[in-house]
Amino acid sequence: MKITRVFFRGFGRWVGQSFRFSEGINLIEAPNESGKSTLLQGMTALLYGAKREGVNKRQRASWHERFQPWQGNEYGGEIDFQIGDRTYRLVRSLNWPEDREQLVDLKTGRDITGEFPFDARKDRRFMESLLGLSREMFRRIVFLTSESLAGEQQVVERIRRLIAQGEETEITPVINFLESEIQRIGKTPQARTKPYGMAVSRRNSLERDVMEIRSMLQELDRDKLRLGEMRERLRALKAEREKAEKRLSRLRERLDAAKRRTALDQRRKAASVQADSLREKLNSLAELEREEAVLQRKRAEEEPPHLLTREEWEELRKLAEERNDARRRLSENAERYRKVKEELAFLEEEKGWLLELDEEGLQRHLYLLEEVLKREEEIVQAAEGEAEVGEDETDLRRLEEDCMAMSDLQEREDVYRREKRRCEEEVSFLARQVELQEQRREREKMLREALDALTPPVPTDAPWKWMWISGLALTVVLIVLWPWGSVATLLFSAFAAYRWMRQRAMDREALESWELRRRKLEEDWNKLQEEAKSDGAGTEKWDTQRMLQDARNHLEQLERALDDVLRKQEAILRRWDAGSSLDLYRKRDRIQERKREVEWARSAREKNRNRLAELRREAGTWSESLLNRLGPFDPEEWHASLSQVLREAREVKERVRRLWADLETLRADSSRWEEVRAEAVRRLQPWFDRLGTDQLSEWEEWFLRSERVREMDERLKEIGEKVARLKQLREAEAWDKRLEELERELAELEERLRQEESEGPDEEELRKQVMQAEAEFRTLEERCRKQSDEVLRLSTQIHSRLDRIPPLSDMETLLKEAEERVAELEEERRALEIAKEELTAALRQVQEDIAPRLAPHASHWIREVTRGRYENLLIDPTDGIRLSVFVPETGERKEIEQLSQGTIDQMYFALRLALIRLFSEAGKTPLPVILDDSLVHFDEDRLREALRILGKLSGEHQIFLCTCQNRERLLLEEEGIAFRRIHLETSPQAAASGTR
Repeated sequence: MKITRVFFRGFGRWVGQSFRFSEGINLIEAPNESGKSTLLQGMTALLYGAKREGVNKRQRASWHERFQPWQGNEYGGEIDFQIGDRTYRLVRSLNWPEDREQLVDLKTGRDITGEFPFDARKDRRFMESLLGLSREMFRRIVFLTSESLAGEQQVVERIRRLIAQGEETEITPVINFLESEIQRIGKTPQARTKPYGMAVSRRNSLERDVMEIRSMLQELDRDKLRLGEMRERLRALKAEREKAEKRLSRLRERLDAAKRRTALDQRRKAASVQADSLREKLNSLAELEREEAVLQRKRAEEEPPHLLTREEWEELRKLAEERNDARRRLSENAERYRKVKEELAFLEEEKGWLLELDEEGLQRHLYLLEEVLKREEEIVQAAEGEAEVGEDETDLRRLEEDCMAMSDLQEREDVYRREKRRCEEEVSFLARQVELQEQRREREKMLREALDALTPPVPTDAPWKWMWISGLALTVVLIVLWPWGSVATLLFSAFAAYRWMRQRAMDREALESWELRRRKLEEDWNKLQEEAKSDGAGTEKWDTQRMLQDARNHLEQLERALDDVLRKQEAILRRWDAGSSLDLYRKRDRIQERKREVEWARSAREKNRNRLAELRREAGTWSESLLNRLGPFDPEEWHASLSQVLREAREVKERVRRLWADLETLRADSSRWEEVRAEAVRRLQPWFDRLGTDQLSEWEEWFLRSERVREMDERLKEIGEKVARLKQLREAEAWDKRLEELERELAELEERLRQEESEGPDEEELRKQVMQAEAEFRTLEERCRKQSDEVLRLSTQIHSRLDRIPPLSDMETLLKEAEERVAELEEERRALEIAKEELTAALRQVQEDIAPRLAPHASHWIREVTRGRYENLLIDPTDGIRLSVFVPETGERKEIEQLSQGTIDQMYFALRLALIRLFSEAGKTPLPVILDDSLVHFDEDRLREALRILGKLSGEHQIFLCTCQNRERLLLEEEGIAFRRIHLETSPQAAASGTR
């Protein structure tokens, strides 16, 4: 088997990624976590799918969720592989549960998916049929990984399993596999979901298909006769089309003569146009010369006293605007300065008392008034609290009584609940005891019935024994009478002897199984009797049923007492509108707290009154100006008035500060603009001296006239260039001479047109006749085309139907193959049934069978791996399997447990290669070798030798060598071993390439 290409639409990190592999060694060199294991897992997944093996129910494999695509929703891909001389492409979608699969034969391009029937799990099992290996067997045989080992002993145990069984697992899965294969094949044709039933159904279907193909071939013969008639009609139409084509040719010749006359007329018109063009050019030249003279006169009239450029005008305008802006800003600043001074004088005169007011003293007065208001409010609140305290004292006494009652009820509730839990546990325990007694009685009854029904098996080997003895007797007789006939009876006697020994062994095993089951039932019976005796002693002392009833009655009494306590608690809570006992206690605490607050308020009221008198006396000592404005003492009105005065004083002071700041700003701005005005006047002085005026309007008029003069200069320059160019063309092209020649040519063409005679219809009539002839020709052409299309369609249908009809010989071959497949499945089923019967006996001889087959391969590869140091692997089947080698230095026999760890690893590597060779020879196809960092623990010498062996093995087997280091590549290059290097890149556009 060789894998040539893998394409992942989505598998883990590999999305839209394609890999191509060659024969021999494929080196996959990449660091850890770069996707090597994902690539190998994806190859196995594409070969075997996402279904879990070894279970009857259709389930996902354990790895399916872990390798979901990192991007996109496409989960699956394609894999191309070769087995023998056939090449396949297996396409899989791993999206669960809508997974799909398709197998294509790349050599023929035929979809062969249907040739692999479904098993009970609706799985076609492509690779199991092609290789004869399940997914798990394929991985255990082909994959060599770097999984860490617990020690030397574990490697040795794995080597023993390889020698004993040919693989590293137990043989039980093989028995299960044989059973599943028998069930998979099916036993009757009616099992349509089984391969045998599907093969029978396919054979019957192919028989019907062969009959249908023969009928379709007869129908095709009739269509071929109809096709011949249609081809005769097509030939007649083609003859008519040729006649119409000749008539159309004659009409087109006459039309060409008419076109020649039209061409002469067109030449005359073209010459006339050329002559008119030359006359127009000469007139244009004269017009430009006149325009040039007029512009020169206008320029002389328009030229100003001083020519100003656009840059000079922009500079003059900018300087004049700066001067004017400075003058305007100076005027505006003077006006604003005057208004600010007037407003400042008004504020100092009208609001002078606010400017002199002491803000800190005024703020202290406000604080005193706020204290007065606060103490008056506290006196009022204390009076209201004294009015409510009388009602709270009455409620407080009743509430304290109910709180004490609630506390007592809660203690009783806790006692009842603890007793209830204990009683419930006692009831549960006693009920379980009663149930166990019932179960014990049922078990005693079942065991007694099983013992009574148990009968020893009857021996079944007697018929084969008598057939063996009879065959021997008949053989002795025939040796005397007919020697050649005695060979058949001797073979029959040997077969009967073999069957008798087998049947006797099976009877002995059945008897041993019956004895084992009988002893097991007796042991269970004795154990049950001992349990009954031990429980019976307690039953005599205690009446379990009576105790259970007493416990249930006591439990009911506890529940009634607990309900009474809960009702009393609920009544107390409803009386005080409380949600729980905690709310009730909180309500009591709040009333007690309010009572204490009222008592505190009574003592604080007298203090507030004394402090209030002091504050009133202090307010009478304030300044007379404020007292005159405030009026009689009223704390609330005085507080509002003083707050308003404080706000006004702050606003006036802030306004005065801003006005003084504005004055300073205006003085600084005026100084700056005065400097700007002086600078603009200084820069304008040279222009005044040059131009003789300082009027901006005159400068603007001079600039506009200068612009017009420059435009006229440009136009004059353009006209001069055109005139010169036209004069040059007039002389170069000889316009005057060419005009005379054109006039002569026009006269000649007029004469030829008069001499040309018109024959027959004019050009338009001829054109109509040609169009009519063309229409007739197209009609015949269309009829020919339609007839040809019908012929082609019928011919295509015949060929298409002929292509769609499978060749009769192929279908008959397929029918024969289907019949052979039915016989093959019947033979396979019989072989599997015999194999299943023989497997148990064969297990006892597996060491004598597998070991000799594996030993030559193992010795060969051990000799290769150790470079001839160890020649043979000695296998001793006694007392388990003892593996040993001869040490060349001493010649002694030494068990492999006594060798070094590196040598044991080499032994294991050699046995794995031997195992792959063994299964490749058995399956008639070389299996690939996949090494996933399996040589990482080898030192350089052992690694070099292992790579040499892989180089030899690559001649027959495809090898995938995955590594996270570069030493394998360097050693392969040093040894000159051919390999293909695979690059792992995560981008979808990257491709795996690179061959050495």
